[in-house]
Amino acid sequence: MKEMKRTSIALLLLFAAACSKQPSNGDGSGFVSLSLSPDNQVAEITKGNVSDYTALPSTSDFNLVIKNSSSEQVFTGKVSEWNSGTPLTAGTYSVSASYGEEGVEGFDKPYFAGNTSFEVVGGKTTNVSVPVALANAIVKVVRTEAFNNYYVDSNFKVTTGNGNVINFPKTQTGGAFVDAYRFSVSGTVTSQSGRVSQFNAVDYNSVDAATCYTLKFDVSNVGSTSITISFDDTTVEVPLSDIELNE
Repeated sequence: MKEMKRTSIALLLLFAAACSKQPSNGDGSGFVSLSLSPDNQVAEITKGNVSDYTALPSTSDFNLVIKNSSSEQVFTGKVSEWNSGTPLTAGTYSVSASYGEEGVEGFDKPYFAGNTSFEVVGGKTTNVSVPVALANAIVKVVRTEAFNNYYVDSNFKVTTGNGNVINFPKTQTGGAFVDAYRFSVSGTVTSQSGRVSQFNAVDYNSVDAATCYTLKFDVSNVGSTSITISFDDTTVEVPLSDIELNE
């Protein structure tokens, strides 16, 4: 009888030890299926799209960085390089996606970015969609018909908050991508009589991401020494000063 009791106790201990080695819910490794959810709209007077100003990148060209809860990188590379069969230890992760380079400004220089967090559960596949949107702003220059009729040539210079200079000659109709911070505009105009004038920098602050800002140039009064610049709902009159040309 005592021998049977000892045998039963030994079996119970072996069973308990075996149970302690089994992974509990959420332990072990799981898998992640990643996708992007791009928002290509930009705010302006009427809703527009990034594709109105540049070619949209392929989602496979976005760069990914996956970090664990200790902020250690477990993957870095393009979306096309991520293998959904790669096991990840169960736990909390963050993933960031980007296209372009932050701080690089100019025509056809969009910068997209976005991030999200997710949980990996042992033995399961987690579907993760990363929201991405335009992270810089767009500046566009337009000239009214009256302006172009009076000034046969004009060249405007947008200086960004990073100190980069982007030129908008009369032939440039596209928008430039700039950091969502601030910018200023200055430039020169040439009248029909050949008179070349300039205006000093006009500052614009509180620039938002994923927004297109249009600077509209117009004549003030024919023969006057100023022009007008409209920006959103605000119009300012800007004085002109003559430029001394070397003969």
